This record gives sequence, C-alpha cells and structure tokens, in this order.
Amino acid sequence: MLLQDCVVFEGGINVNRVIEYDDKGLVYNVYHHHSFLYDCGEINANSIEVNTVRIQDDAKVKVVHEGDIIVNLSRGYCTRVSRVNDGYLLPYNYSKVVVPDAIDDCFFVAWFNHSWEVSTQLNQLRKSQHKKMKLTHQALDDFEISLPLLEYQQHIGNMYKLLINTKRQEQERIAQDELGIKVALNKL
Repeated sequence: MLLQDCVVFEGGINVNRVIEYDDKGLVYNVYHHHSFLYDCGEINANSIEVNTVRIQDDAKVKVVHEGDIIVNLSRGYCTRVSRVNDGYLLPYNYSKVVVPDAIDDCFFVAWFNHSWEVSTQLNQLRKSQHKKMKLTHQALDDFEISLPLLEYQQHIGNMYKLLINTKRQEQERIAQDELGIKVALNKL
C-alpha cells in the first residue's frame, strides 16, 4: 500500500515570508532542530534553544500539538511532538503526518525511523538525487507501507514509546551528571 492511500502530509510554512518586523502580530516559538532532537529523545529539555518570531496577524500558520507526528524533510526521520513543544510554529522543512485510526501513530514513527522498508526507499531516493537529500511530499506519498494488524502495531508502538522515554530519562541523567561535575569544579 502506498502512503498516499493512508496518510496525509501537511507542510509547514516559510517563516521568513510571514515575519512581522514591527511590534504588531502574534509571537510564536518556532519548531526547529533542537525541538525535533528533544522530541526524538536525543537531547534534554535544558538543551533546547527557543527561537521566537513575531508573525503577521492574518498569516496562515501551521502549529504543532503534543502527539502530532512530524517528519524532518532534510533528515528523513520523524517523531511525535512532546508537551514541551506544543503550540510551536511548524516551518517549511518539517511536515505534519495525519494518520487514520487504522494506523497506530507510534507504530508509524517506529516504522518510519527503523524499518528496512523505509530505509530501502530512502536509500533509493538518496541515490537518485545528486545533492543532499530533501524529501518531498510526492516522494513520501510514493513510499510503500506494509501494515500489520492494529494490535501488533500498538505493541510495536508501545515498545517505541518506552524507547523514547528511556532515551529522555538517560538525557536528563546525563544533564544532572554534567551539572554535578560543573558544580564540583566551580568549588576548586
């Protein structure tokens, strides 16, 4: 089955086109590389650099919410938005993935990031592009997905949630250890 038959990709916006340069407009935090890495469990919350912009009042914006699935189009990786990044503005190099109830959202993220099926398709795409890979919605729509029964998807999705939670806890522990070392060194 093709992804276009079961999911919808919603692109982010070009933030530079809707920035307001005076004091009018609405203020948004922008979902960016550090936001994505935190949601993937790669960095701790203290490492997130917040990028804030003021947007024109009448601009159409795409905002992410906790639990949304986001694909990083330049990295070829996806994640679910955490509570920390809820309400952030989605820029053009990311896309939101809307999955139906027949697909477990955590399964989709695990499948996209770790399956041989996606890895093979990404490698074929990389070989066909002569410069740095940039995923498009059309390329993603043409990806093949093999869907197991929903119960099995949920089982895989739950394992993936545990993995991300473990990675986040490990990042927090590392941050605490680093802080302890800094405090000890500052006492010298």
